[in-house]
Amino acid sequence: MGILRTIGTAFAMYSKIPVPDFKWEEKDMAYQISAFPLVGAAIGLAEYIAFRFLTFAGAGDICRTFVMGAIPLIITGGFHMDGFMDTCDALNSYREREKRLEILKDPHIGSFAVIRAIEWVLLYAAFVSMIREETQAIALGCGFIISRAMSGLFIMKLPNARSAGMLYENTQQYKKGNRYLLIFELIIAFLFMLKVSAVHAFGLVFAAEVSTMYCIRLSKKEFGGVTGDIAGFYLMVNELAIAAAAGIIR
Repeated sequence: MGILRTIGTAFAMYSKIPVPDFKWEEKDMAYQISAFPLVGAAIGLAEYIAFRFLTFAGAGDICRTFVMGAIPLIITGGFHMDGFMDTCDALNSYREREKRLEILKDPHIGSFAVIRAIEWVLLYAAFVSMIREETQAIALGCGFIISRAMSGLFIMKLPNARSAGMLYENTQQYKKGNRYLLIFELIIAFLFMLKVSAVHAFGLVFAAEVSTMYCIRLSKKEFGGVTGDIAGFYLMVNELAIAAAAGIIR
């Protein structure tokens, strides 16, 4: 039951997928981040099913692109996009670090947040439109597991930029075993993809690693660490890079 409750907290927090209503306890939160890749697995499966169904139904490229592009936002409720937009606002303010951190907490959005979100959606749709083969669809789906496993490692690697907020409170309860579980899930996803297509497996990891190094440098330089919004920004950048690899590699 403990494992199921831990998985339930991850799905309740990071997705719109219904889970049984129960009272969260601290022990359920301790390994919650390790269940984060399972949310990615659910999104990946939905993407693959949509690809197979729409291909079978003879749907056009535009229809397939829009549906597959919308699935991650529908399942997550735009949870991570919100962090992406807040971070873009903070980065484009060109203010000192303390002011950027304040902007992250501001519930309002600025013009740069909207502009960057539109850019992200257009780029993601462009990469998804290039997915024509089943192997590419599997790579895209597997990428959601990889991105969330690496997101968990990203959060645990960097210091918290501030001593308050949901991410700070959650990370105080995380156990060190999360790191090993996330690495294990990352390896399993890679081996699965390696069996399907070696070139896609290495392409996904390369894209994820490049985007990770970029976000680590950005987070340290501009914010002094990570916050919940920055974690959302990282995930969106990572998923965009992975979608590019899945679409471009054939």
